[in-house]
Amino acid sequence: MRENRSPVLSSPLVADHSFVVRVGWIVRDGLVLSAARLGTAAGAFITAWIFARLGTAELFGQFQYVRAVLGALAVVTLPGLNVAIAQAAARGHLGTLLPAARRRFRAALAGSVLLVVLAAVFLFRGQSGVASSLLVAAPLFPIASVSDAYLAQLSGQMAFQVLSFAQLAAALGPTVSVALALLAGLPLPWIVAAALLGATLPHIAFFLATVQRIPPTAKSDDSSLVYGFRVSGVYAIGILHAHAASLVVGTFLDHVNLAIFTVALIWGELLKQGMALANAQLFPRLAALPPHDALRLFRRATTAGLGVVAGVGGGVILAIPMVTGYLFPPTYRESVPYAQILVAGMVVAFIGNQVNTYFSARSRALPQYALGLSTFLVEVVSLAALVHSHGLLGAVLARTIGRVWHSLYGWWLVRREGA
Repeated sequence: MRENRSPVLSSPLVADHSFVVRVGWIVRDGLVLSAARLGTAAGAFITAWIFARLGTAELFGQFQYVRAVLGALAVVTLPGLNVAIAQAAARGHLGTLLPAARRRFRAALAGSVLLVVLAAVFLFRGQSGVASSLLVAAPLFPIASVSDAYLAQLSGQMAFQVLSFAQLAAALGPTVSVALALLAGLPLPWIVAAALLGATLPHIAFFLATVQRIPPTAKSDDSSLVYGFRVSGVYAIGILHAHAASLVVGTFLDHVNLAIFTVALIWGELLKQGMALANAQLFPRLAALPPHDALRLFRRATTAGLGVVAGVGGGVILAIPMVTGYLFPPTYRESVPYAQILVAGMVVAFIGNQVNTYFSARSRALPQYALGLSTFLVEVVSLAALVHSHGLLGAVLARTIGRVWHSLYGWWLVRREGA
């Protein structure tokens, strides 16, 4: 049997086969990652606040609509290869990063072509600001989509300090660049360009630094690459699911409603970043443990984490009315009840996020497809049924219904497979 000397397999958690979610590694790794995750959430919050104070709700809605289009087009970039990078790094195969990034970059070129086509469509529809923004983003799209691949490598290596610093820089970069663009009175296309460059330039710097630290003898893990290709469809579904509600609101309602919806969503980002924090610690351990031990760790981590998320979520729900009223103009106060509903749904979504991490770490593609596709269909059907009759409230309810389904069905899949 081939010896694996990855940092994950040499960690105390794996070496002594302890399955308890230890306070030690939660505190050690959690404190390191918390700053970055809070910075990411703060960056999204501050960006919305800057738009609310320096721009109009219409401009903010247009900006978010362009971001949703760009985000949805990430489906063409083979997103599953990031999981392959993390999985390979967790097993000691550090040479997987560059082959995976090259494949993602070539796939992302199709996104640039699609952006040009979509720009023509929006120009024909009379939305010149959106059309110009998509044209400006087209040449930046491939590198912007792939430059964060090193984060998966750092996660798999459990290099949490560097990972946190990189995430913080990439989160706050767009916030600063967007603020400067708004203060300069630049039009929407240049604000979009500033946001893209603000995130991409730090990623490029850290990507190059990560590549330089890969040993010359490092090998690529072909089995992880094959798995990454296989699950790219799963992550493509997840990407569409993440942006579906914003695209529907921006297309069938208006950009002001999308701005209000975005402010409501931002509160859930506080919990989402906490979930990502837990997942970043859990993934490499689940990938390295034997099947029975990984399942046991998953169950205990999920049970412990749900109580924490519920407590934090309750505090956020209570704080939303006061903070929104204090920080945002009256236009955005309509978002308060929507935000409270979305945060409650995000608490339930913690279970589904843990299930995703478990199946991903264990290379279980079929359950991921079943879970991702069914959740996407549930939310799309809910959006179609509710947005027309209930407007923005319908979009909020559809998003919440999708999250509840994702968690319930995901937990059932884990229990059924018992693996």
